[in-house]
Amino acid sequence: MADELGISRVALGNGADIVIDLGRVSLREFRSIFDNGQPQADEDKIVAKACGLSLDEYLDLPQPVARRVIAEFMRAATQPLSVPNSQSVSTSA
Repeated sequence: MADELGISRVALGNGADIVIDLGRVSLREFRSIFDNGQPQADEDKIVAKACGLSLDEYLDLPQPVARRVIAEFMRAATQPLSVPNSQSVSTSA
């Protein structure tokens, strides 16, 4: 579920949320996610960073939760960068 541009949440069964914030990820890291040659360990570090989790915390998530996190990360990462209900700014005089 997306809250604002680049921030999404995945609800856990215990009432807590994992907040995925793409603002925590550099452009270099973001681009490397889409590199087929990227090692899985590096991708895990990037997703964990976006979630504000240590690598161990991320890798210890239950597999169904981790799959939801990955799906939400990729959904957020591929969304257009537009802000709903924003008004364009005129640059003409």
